[in-house]
Amino acid sequence: MDKKEKKNKREGQALIEAIASIGIVVVGIFGTLAFLSTSIGLNRIVTGEYAGTYLAAAYIEGYKNCLDTEGWGKRVDCLDLTLSKIGEKVSLNKTDFAISYDDSSCESSTISESRVDVCATVKWQEKGDNFFVNTEDHFYNWR
Repeated sequence: MDKKEKKNKREGQALIEAIASIGIVVVGIFGTLAFLSTSIGLNRIVTGEYAGTYLAAAYIEGYKNCLDTEGWGKRVDCLDLTLSKIGEKVSLNKTDFAISYDDSSCESSTISESRVDVCATVKWQEKGDNFFVNTEDHFYNWR
């Protein structure tokens, strides 16, 4: 083999190595972009779950506030009063949340002279899927 043939083989090898390295870089960039796209989509779902949880907690806190201010004897009126203050539908970040009082979601739905169970259900739709949060709390007449 003379020097010219060796030089041509080395130049061909450099071209193949360059094509392979460009392919690896392109695959790495596309993988990173796919990961970012998925994580941004999941972040939106998690944000909706946080908002739904906080709305349910706000409903239950509103009910507790009504019990404290209106008195234990007005338990039934507190349901409607709390929903009228918060609203049955709330829109946050272009997502509509529906808040409702749902007895069926309570594990133990008890209303007695000394205890009341409050259950709040928040429903919303995100990316074509339906999501919901059930929150339950128990209040005791400690006075």
